[in-house]
Amino acid sequence: MAKGTFMYELKLNENDNVPAVIQLPGQMIEFEITEKDLKRMFHLYSMKRMEIKKPFGSYAAHQPNYEGFEQLGKLEDYLFQSLSHLGDATHKLSWGLTVLEHTNVPKELQNEIRKAIQAVNDIKEKLRGHYDVKEEQQ
Repeated sequence: MAKGTFMYELKLNENDNVPAVIQLPGQMIEFEITEKDLKRMFHLYSMKRMEIKKPFGSYAAHQPNYEGFEQLGKLEDYLFQSLSHLGDATHKLSWGLTVLEHTNVPKELQNEIRKAIQAVNDIKEKLRGHYDVKEEQQ
């Protein structure tokens, strides 16, 4: 299969078609496709990307939201990733606490969870301080 770049614009013309360009080494093909076809092609492309196996032991194979960090251009920004994961952790801890309201779990135990949430939030604030220092150095 020839390797190249597929580019498209999302501006619809008067015929409800999307201008598209396929660039291959040494050639360029211009054509129009319908928006429905474009969405289908993008869906197939996305599904194909998900099928690609990431190397075992790599961040890509195990890290939650790796693809999201990749899309944001944050693969090398480990402070950003840490803050994101810690935010997710506090969100889940909070939900864990919320559902306990419908149980007979002692308030003391629920307060321990609140303290854990606060401790993670305190750590996030300290990390944000390092994030600001990192930006100043750049």
